[in-house]
Amino acid sequence: MMTLREVLIKIIDSGLDIELENASLFLFDGIDPVAEFSTWNKTGRIKTIRCNKCGKCCTGERRLPFRIKDNSCEMLYKKADEVKCSMGTMRPFACCVADVTNKDYCCIEYKEF
Repeated sequence: MMTLREVLIKIIDSGLDIELENASLFLFDGIDPVAEFSTWNKTGRIKTIRCNKCGKCCTGERRLPFRIKDNSCEMLYKKADEVKCSMGTMRPFACCVADVTNKDYCCIEYKEF
């Protein structure tokens, strides 16, 4: 296992120095985006509290790339106390980075930098 600091140091130490004008950098741990940075507004954020996998963000209240069945995405299934996506690592990017932290049910928190 590597820390976020170790990953970023490896990127910096690679020696690759290209100019980025309109880039977004997302760092994923599996299907969970844990950090992001935008070059156009020079801001970023790191996830300090991760998803509890309740599945509420994948309900019919927002637009999803899949059909809604019983008020949730057809790709969801329940395993123990967690809701899982049957797409796994093939889950669409829009599903992974959807920001629902303004919803009352969402436990995710970020630290801006």
